[in-house]
Amino acid sequence: MRPVMLAVASASGGILSHLIHFIHGHRAWEAPKIVGFYFIAICLLLVRCIHSQGVVHGASNASIISASYFLGLFSSILVYRIFFHRTRRFPGPFAAKITKLYGPYEALNGKSHLRWSKHFEEYGDIVRIGKPSVE
Repeated sequence: MRPVMLAVASASGGILSHLIHFIHGHRAWEAPKIVGFYFIAICLLLVRCIHSQGVVHGASNASIISASYFLGLFSSILVYRIFFHRTRRFPGPFAAKITKLYGPYEALNGKSHLRWSKHFEEYGDIVRIGKPSVE
């Protein structure tokens, strides 16, 4: 299969996995299992591609498949959170729209209460300071 076709098929798979699985419900507690699954899946993909196509072409195709899948998955997540999420109309920092890590990042120095006060002054009474757990 040509690399372009592999990339398109893999990116489509990433988008579909977001729309079918990840968009429904809270998945934070499943994160270690999900990461472990993807690690094993990538290793098996690499072994299968190298076994059937040789080292150079197999490793290249496995890399294309993996990178395209994750690019499709994360692009779908970003587009959904920015344009289609039910809290998209609430004002707030852009980083808070796209990641759950904004809140913990703000709390690193122990003065997050000061940052939240500034956000309320800047954006008003209702401020989006993080992506809700449920998509």
